[in-house]
Amino acid sequence: MKKLTNRTKTHILSVTLTLAVGGLSSFLTRKNTDVYKIVAKPPFAPPSVAFPIVWTVLYVLMAVSFARAFHSKDSKKEQDKSLALYCGNLFMNFAWPVIFFNFRAFLPAFIWLAGLFGVVTAMAVNFGKKEKINSYLLIPYLLWLTFAGYLNAGIVYLN
Repeated sequence: MKKLTNRTKTHILSVTLTLAVGGLSSFLTRKNTDVYKIVAKPPFAPPSVAFPIVWTVLYVLMAVSFARAFHSKDSKKEQDKSLALYCGNLFMNFAWPVIFFNFRAFLPAFIWLAGLFGVVTAMAVNFGKKEKINSYLLIPYLLWLTFAGYLNAGIVYLN
């Protein structure tokens, strides 16, 4: 049996950790997601069943983007910067559903989401400096965050 390379181990760890963070956030908000069914939503709001599917794909893409960036031939300082951006992204991504669903604080959640968009943009720029594909992998995430911002803003306005 072949031994796993450090690069492969980083990819596996990154995907596992990212999915675990998303899973924990989902677990912590599971009793409060009914709010999405009862609030007035803007046009084009998807059914709630779409969210776990989309987020699973996005978590894998962001984890792969990070793992690729982390293993570029950068200095330790640049690796640390990539790691800090990624951890910031995971923390902000983890907290948004708690703010939105558990606290039902729709406006603060929207503001938090705008901050998350900024962190992910910085992450895409940083990761893309290593290889363009790293930032391309984050485009679906940025598009989804834009759509989530539209939904969140619509919920703020309509409720």
